[in-house]
Amino acid sequence: METIALLLHLQDLDGRIRNLQSKIARKEEEIHHLRQVVETAQKDLESTKMALEKAKVALAHKELELKDTEEKLKTTKGKLYSGEITSSKELAQWEKSMEKLEATKNSLEEAVLLEMEKLELMQKTFQEKSQAVNTQREKAFQSIALMEEELKGWQENLEILKREREKIITQIDTNVISVYLDLNKKYTNPVVVLQDETCSGCHLSVPTTVAKSVRKQEELVRCPNCGRFLYRKTS
Repeated sequence: METIALLLHLQDLDGRIRNLQSKIARKEEEIHHLRQVVETAQKDLESTKMALEKAKVALAHKELELKDTEEKLKTTKGKLYSGEITSSKELAQWEKSMEKLEATKNSLEEAVLLEMEKLELMQKTFQEKSQAVNTQREKAFQSIALMEEELKGWQENLEILKREREKIITQIDTNVISVYLDLNKKYTNPVVVLQDETCSGCHLSVPTTVAKSVRKQEELVRCPNCGRFLYRKTS
C-alpha cells in the first residue's frame, strides 16, 4: 500500500531529524561550555591582574612613606648634630624623635621588602596564568571553529530533511497525516510492523480480523490497543 510506504518514509525522516536535532543541541551545548570555560579563565586572569595592580600601588605607597620618613630622619639628624640645640631637655626630645623615626624607617624597610617579594611572586603567577589562558583560549577557539563547521553541515542536512518531510506530507491524505502527527507526539514509531498477530509497538496481541486486514494491505489498519498504524513486513 503506497500510503504505508509514505508513512514509513516519513517516520524514517522524523527519526533522522530527531537524531540530528539532538546532535546539534549537544554540539551547541559543548560550544557554549567551551566559551564559558574561556570566559571564566579570562575573568580569573583579570582578577589576578587587578590584584597585581593593587599590589604595585601598595608598594609605591610604602616606598613614598619610606622616602618621607628618611627625609624627616635626615632633617632630624641634621638638627640634632648642628650644634644649635643647647637645652638638654630639647636635645632629649630630638633624640627621642630620631629614635622613633629610625624605628619607623626600619619597619617600613621590612614592609617594602615584603611587598616587593609579594609583588614578584604575583607577577610570576600572572605571567604563568596569562600564558596558560592564552594557550587555553587558542585551543578552545580552534575546537570551536571545527565544531561550528561540523554544526553548519548538520544544520544544512537538517534543512534538507525538513524540506523532504514537507514534500512527503503533501502526498499523504490530510486525515491520515493528522492521526500520524498525534501519534508522533506520543511515540517515536507511529508506524510498526505486525509480527504474527502482535503489534511490535505495544507488544500486545490484536484480534484475528485486524491481523487479516493488515495482511491484505487493502486499507490502513491501526492497532486497537495503542493506535499505531500496522503493516505487514514483506520479504
